[in-house]
Order: sequence, then C-alpha cells, then structure tokens
Amino acid sequence: MSAPGSGDAFARALSGHPPGFVDRLVKLTGNAIARFAMIPPGSRVLLGVSGGKDSLSLALALVLCRKRRYAEFELAAVRVDWIEARMDGEAAAAIGAYMDSLGIPYETVEASMRGDHLEPEPGCYRCARERKRRVFERAAECGFDRVAFGHTLDDVAGTAILNMVRHGRIEVLAPVRNFFGAVTVIRPLCMVRESSLRYAAGRLRLPVASIACPRKDDNERIATRAALVELEKMDTLVRENLFKALYPVEPGRIGRNGCPVTRRTWHGDS
Repeated sequence: MSAPGSGDAFARALSGHPPGFVDRLVKLTGNAIARFAMIPPGSRVLLGVSGGKDSLSLALALVLCRKRRYAEFELAAVRVDWIEARMDGEAAAAIGAYMDSLGIPYETVEASMRGDHLEPEPGCYRCARERKRRVFERAAECGFDRVAFGHTLDDVAGTAILNMVRHGRIEVLAPVRNFFGAVTVIRPLCMVRESSLRYAAGRLRLPVASIACPRKDDNERIATRAALVELEKMDTLVRENLFKALYPVEPGRIGRNGCPVTRRTWHGDS
C-alpha cells in the first residue's frame, strides 16, 4: 500500500506547481464545472468516495479547482462501507490519511448493501442504488446541497451505449441532475478519460483500494468498456465524439458563466 500523499508529483500538485498531467486533469474538471454550472458560489459539496482511482482523483481535482478559484464551495467526503464486503483495515486507514493530507473532512458510514430488501445476493444495480441512497441521506443530514461522484467520460459514453443497446433509448449519466428537489448530483470528471485517471493515480501514488465485490469482474460495464475499445479502432476520439453528440455546443451562444451553451440531445437520465 502506497503512503497517502507520497511522491514528488503529489507534493508538487499541492504546492501549486503541478506536473502537466495534473494540470490537464484540473483544467478539464474546472471546464466541466463551469460549462454545466455544477457548483454555484457557496455550495456545500459532499464527495462520494469508493476508494477507487476515480473518486480519489476527483478529491484532489476538487481541492485544486478550489485553490484556483474555479469555484467557491465547502467540501467533505463520505465512504459507504458495506457490512457484506468490508474494506481492508489498512486500505481504509490509508484513504483516511489521504483525505487528511488534502484537508477534506471525511467519514465512513457502515451499511448493508441489501438495504430493506431480502435479496440473497444483490446485483450491481441494487448495490449502486443503495450506495447512492446512503450518500444522499448523509448529505441531507449534514446540509449538503451537492453530491459529487467520480463518473468519467468513459462512464458517460459507456452508459449511453448500454442503454441504447439494451433498452432502445438514449439515457445517460448526466453531468448535473437534481434528485427529488433536495440534492443535486454532479459529475465533475465527465470530460476526463478513465485512462488519464489511471495514469494520474499511478504517478501520484494514490492509495487506491481494491473493491471487495464478488461481481467486479462480471458485469455489463465491462462489456461496454470492451465496446469502446473496439469503436476506438474507428476513431481514437470515440468517447469525446459521443459526448459531443450528447451535449453539443450551440454555435455563438455564451452563457452567463462565460462558457458555451450546451444543448441536450437526449431525454431521461441514469
């Protein structure tokens, strides 16, 4: 297990002199925040942390976006620890130390992935929904109006493909979506490739934890990743082009935040 906050690249990132790959990550994150008006001034953002490279990278990106004044907001983080699949104690401690090094208040919430249901083995959909519900509940209890998740450009493109193929509809992971009029979900990494985060996590020596899920290597998301790899043979910018098709910029229109106005081409949300 790498020591949290270790390595010259990580130290440079926090000191205000980040290496190029971190600078690109922060700029893409900041662009998404501005383009989709994710974080109004004075927002209170709760980051949902899984322990994977995406959410850990997002934690760093949000801290650096705030330092650069891309947005002004309060930030905290929470991780849901499933009773049925607890994270290793050393890994959990490393994540806590990493959040401390970033100055992010952090807590762990213990819960059952079955929720109020009696399924012997909850599937991926049930698990994800229960995790999201627990994070929403904690956000409401603590007065957070925004919940940030680490979904990437690959997740947005893959979800669009999955829903078109499986369900015959265009339904995506929206960059911003309000749930029940109380909590707004934001996805600041929606314009960042997963491969970029994999590289960043390795170079920064982030304390990425292995997820103790019995179905982590057997779900539909893996199939969509394989589909993206095949489509990439046609055009290396397949992810960016799918995003552009889902969120085209309206020519000549500039919003109040100084960013191009985006027009949605889909209806529904995942």
